[in-house]
Order: sequence, then C-alpha cells, then structure tokens
Amino acid sequence: MNRESFEEIVKWKAERMAKAKTLREQAEKMNCEWKVFKIGGWDAMIFDVARSLDLPAEYSTRDYRRNLIEQWLEEGLGE
Repeated sequence: MNRESFEEIVKWKAERMAKAKTLREQAEKMNCEWKVFKIGGWDAMIFDVARSLDLPAEYSTRDYRRNLIEQWLEEGLGE
C-alpha cells in the first residue's frame, strides 16, 4: 500500500469519526473538550490502522501521525 492510499483511508475514517454523534456524546459524558477527544481518537485510529495493515513503522510514528492530524485540522476536517 502506498502513502496516498493509506492517507485516503484514514482520512475517510477520521471524517466519519468526527461526524459520529455517539463520539460527541461520549466526550460530553466524560466532560472532555470535543477537539481534544477527536484528535486523540484520530491519533489512535491512525496508529491502529497502520499496525493492523502491517505497514512500515514510519506510518505509525508520533511525528507522522501529528503531521497528518495537523494537515486535517488546517483543512477543517470534522468541524
């Protein structure tokens, strides 16, 4: 799998997560700020997808995940 395909998959999943009413409700029940809760979920999801697909370690590094999430936030994903 190439980087573009992986990023397309996780972006699609991140957008679905951000729109999920149940996740917003869970954040409210836990008294968490939605943006922090959403970013934490995205971070874990990127890591889990990369590891479950047995991709090279570079796809699950902290810097890679942070850069990808920052890109999504700049694009306004999930607002």
